[in-house]
This record gives sequence, structure tokens and C-alpha cells, in this order.
Amino acid sequence: MPIVEKPHRLDDKGKMPAVPVDQSKTDVPPFSSKEAPTLSKAADEALFTSWEQVMTSSALRYSFVTHPTTFSIPSTNDMNALKKTVLAYTSFMDKDISRASAASKKELLARLSEDLADAFLRLTLELLTDIRLTLRGIHQEVSLLLYENLELKSKKTSIVQTVVENGSLNIAIDKAKSTLNELYFEVVIENSLLMSLKAKMRDIQVKIDDYKMRLVAKKRNTSQEIERTRALMARYLEITVDDPNIVMEEFSTIDTR
Repeated sequence: MPIVEKPHRLDDKGKMPAVPVDQSKTDVPPFSSKEAPTLSKAADEALFTSWEQVMTSSALRYSFVTHPTTFSIPSTNDMNALKKTVLAYTSFMDKDISRASAASKKELLARLSEDLADAFLRLTLELLTDIRLTLRGIHQEVSLLLYENLELKSKKTSIVQTVVENGSLNIAIDKAKSTLNELYFEVVIENSLLMSLKAKMRDIQVKIDDYKMRLVAKKRNTSQEIERTRALMARYLEITVDDPNIVMEEFSTIDTR
């Protein structure tokens, strides 16, 4: 096979440059026709199993499993075009070079090399685009997870604050209960004192009622004595006697208490 240099960058049109041929190597042993099927099968296996290798690689397995619609599987047309290009290239290397020198087929070799590079580049760009979309999706999901994590932290902080506030509220409630218990005991004591005061007031009222009854009786007795005294005085004024002892006997019956 001719020795070629490895291309490194795209040209101004966005295509891989044609691979130059080392013209110092003009005498190239031809491929035998028996080797063509082997080369074609080897190229087919090497090229068309690359997608399975990509899908089973450890770097991209997680993204494909979690995002199965992110990757765009190469179309049948692209794969057929690549296969056709590879077969044309291997056919040229097998048949045409055996008929003439590499120098005489320089333009054809350059064109086939460019077509092969373009086919590989197109699939590579599609794969890179899919990888970028996948990474963008992963980035969005990571951003969403970070946002959810911040929300969870905020909820956790809110829950902690609520617990602290509830603790303070429980302390305040316990303090209020203690104050209510103290007030209850004070009310019980005041009620006991009030009941005792009411009992004393009833005793005093009984004594007052007794004093009132005795006063009424005293007034009644006094009135009776006054009336009796008036009656005696009237009789005294009516009686004319010379003996004062008779008068004293009459007045001795008056109750002077």
C-alpha cells in the first residue's frame, strides 16, 4: 500500500484535505484478487461495528440508557455511502494500482481519499453533535438536580426553623401553663377566703338582727313605761291629799329600769 501522511485539520470549505501520496514509493506490490474479499470484510467489520462499540463504551453507556432518544443512529444512506466509499477505495487499491504505478493514479487516489475522509468526517460530526446534545441534556438535568437540592436545603432550613420556633412556642406554652396554675391556686385561696368572709358576714348579720330585735323590744318597753308614767302623772295631778306617803306609794310601782 502507498505510504500517506495523516491529515490534521479541515480546509477552508470544511472538508478534509486530499491525502498526498509519497511519490518516492512508486513501485508498490499489487494486491491479489484473492485478498480483495478479505480486505473488504475486514474494512466492513472495522467500520460498521464502530457504532456498537460506541454504544457499549463505558463513557456513553449511562447517557444512552438514561437518554435513549438523545443519540441519532447513523442513517442507512450514510452507512451505505461510507461502505460504498470504502469498497471503492479498497477496489482501487486492489485492482487499479496493480495495473499502473501509484503516480499515474495520483488524482484518483486523492479523490478517493477525500471521499473517504468526508464520509468519516460526516459521521464523526453527527456523533459529536449527538454527544454535545447529550452533554447539554446532562448539564440541564444536573442543573435541575442542583436547583432541587437548593430547594431541599431551603425546605430543611425552614423545617429546622419551624422546629426551633415550635420549641420556643412549647417553652412559652409551658410557662403560660405554670402561670395559669399559679393563678388557679391564687383563685382557690381567694375563694376560700371569700367563703370564710361570707360565713363571718352571716354571723354578723345574725347578731345585727338580734340587736335589732332587742332594740325594738327595748323601744316597745320604753314606750310602755312612758305611757304608764304619763298616766300616773295625770292621776297625781288629779289627787289632792295631805299625806305624801300615799303619793310615794303610787309612784313606787313605776319601773325605773
